Amino acid sequence: DAPLGVTLCPDAEAGQGPLGGLAAVLRLLQRPVLIAACDMPGLDARAFETLSTAWQEGQRGLIARGPDGWQPLFGIYSPELLPLIDQRLAQGQRALFRLIEDEGLDAWNYTEPAWLANVNTPEDWEAWKVRQAE
Repeated sequence: DAPLGVTLCPDAEAGQGPLGGLAAVLRLLQRPVLIAACDMPGLDARAFETLSTAWQEGQRGLIARGPDGWQPLFGIYSPELLPLIDQRLAQGQRALFRLIEDEGLDAWNYTEPAWLANVNTPEDWEAWKVRQAE
């Protein structure tokens, strides 16, 4: 049971990774979507606003890229990509970064490294808290 105003969007087929999740939400909404991973505690309203402002009508994708490369789970994707995504999923491909590179999607070069800090382990979380306290 979802809270009022929340729409659940399950993957069409389990085990399809991030690409399968993106396909599901694009198919449901049929408009560009901004996606953000839950393991990026540095994302704030300014990050979302800056990315959203950089998006231009007609783009197929605008994805965060920094010194460490692509950050495919913070970006805006167009439903125009759905046929390409479906084709990749049918071929067993599940990686978003491959779609980004192969299709030449646009890069959003972010200015605040803390925005896209990735926290995957308890050690990462402790290091994140220390950096924020400095």
